[in-house]
Amino acid sequence: MVLSASMHTLYLNTKAFEYVFNHNEKVKEQYNSVENYIKETNGQLQEGLQMMPALKVVKLQIIEMSLRINIYLTELYKLANSRGVTFMYDAGLNKGSDIF
Repeated sequence: MVLSASMHTLYLNTKAFEYVFNHNEKVKEQYNSVENYIKETNGQLQEGLQMMPALKVVKLQIIEMSLRINIYLTELYKLANSRGVTFMYDAGLNKGSDIF
């Protein structure tokens, strides 16, 4: 799964679609098959209504990543600085994220 920088689109590969389909009853009821799920969404989950079922099945992984978000961001910014980057923007960051 890859979440776009705007946080409005979640892209899934076939294995991720299969995982979400097999671990979420609402998705199974709505789409009836993995093939329909992929076809009807064009491989892209848009906005919260489509994204939430997929995010719920990886909830524990998201929590684990969020516990280390400051470490990951610090590493990213240090790498960018070492390469001479002077400006970075991520639409997913907000006022609570301006720790650097």
